[in-house]
Amino acid sequence: DLFLDAIITVVDAKHIALQLDPASGASEEAAMQVAFADRIILNKVDLVEEAELEEARRLLGGINALAPVLPARRADVDLAAILDL
Repeated sequence: DLFLDAIITVVDAKHIALQLDPASGASEEAAMQVAFADRIILNKVDLVEEAELEEARRLLGGINALAPVLPARRADVDLAAILDL
């Protein structure tokens, strides 16, 4: 049988602020993907400074405070954190 286990959203830590900013012409699609996620993979954390990382976490938490945010490099996360939820 096939069933939907969870919604996993991958977010680019370097560009998430721009992707969520309506003033930059961003659509609501990125925000909706974050809002409906059961888990959020915050990717490319190695490419941003700590302040940018904290801002990304703040933005994500403001949209979806319930979904755990999993930091990642090259989308490498423990599969147990995203499967069989």
